[in-house]
Amino acid sequence: MIYVISFLLLLGAAIFGTHLIGSSLLDSATESIKNIITRLLDQPWKGLLLGLIATLIIQNSTIIVILTVGLVAARLFTFTQSIGVILGINIGSSITIDLITINPGYFTIPIILLGAILCLRKNINVVKTGYSLMGFTLVIGSLCIMDVLATDMKESIFYYDLFNKIDHSSFIAVLTGIIHTTLGQSNSTINEIATLFATENFYTGIPLIIGANIGTGVMAMIASLVTMKEARLTAYAYLWLNILGAIFIYPFLDYLVELKNILTPAQVNIMYNITLSLITLPFVKYYSSFIDRIYHWRQKSPM
Repeated sequence: MIYVISFLLLLGAAIFGTHLIGSSLLDSATESIKNIITRLLDQPWKGLLLGLIATLIIQNSTIIVILTVGLVAARLFTFTQSIGVILGINIGSSITIDLITINPGYFTIPIILLGAILCLRKNINVVKTGYSLMGFTLVIGSLCIMDVLATDMKESIFYYDLFNKIDHSSFIAVLTGIIHTTLGQSNSTINEIATLFATENFYTGIPLIIGANIGTGVMAMIASLVTMKEARLTAYAYLWLNILGAIFIYPFLDYLVELKNILTPAQVNIMYNITLSLITLPFVKYYSSFIDRIYHWRQKSPM
């Protein structure tokens, strides 16, 4: 029960932080800043590189996705421009490079103190910048604590029973990956678990990682509920990218098992995400139209 209550509180903090980022930057961001960002993202491949580099450094794709949602809500760039960033995040989420990793949790206290100081100033734009920094800290802090809680949950009886059952069903393995990553916000952790399972059952490791990719998008979707339409579309785009990818790769799981003597599940995931992102890259405009249609269809459909 303590895990559930903690998760709900941290989820609320992440949602409120996303709202603060978007609402505070919406009016305070200058046209010059918007123009610089527009030039940086004028081509989808530039967005892909930006998303990839940011995710490699932070090593938490959920943080980068939610921050992207917040920046779209602030109208610093458009939904269509955000798709390139999302494709880069999707690749970066599957790669772990410990040498350049920065733990964002180390910066939460200094950033929130700076935000609090700026909120005491008289200039309204400075105050809004302070609020946006505090929102940024809420997002990072809550997701980092979720990651810690997920590490503790791995030792629980619930997880022990769950991971014992996934050997018998790839579908349960996908659901396990979704649940773990939604609660823990860590793709790297599920990659480690999948690699351990692969020593006995390679067929289980791949579905675990597929579920983890989808789970990252679930949290972004939840955090985007309090934002404007374009920001919600950004979260939709990331979630649907991984859902469509899972649908595509699922029928080929039996063929992927043949690679068990050559590649680990984590390496298969890297190849899978790179392929998925590069296939989507030339069709960014069409993909954005597809997501827009899904969004409007869901809005019109009866509950």
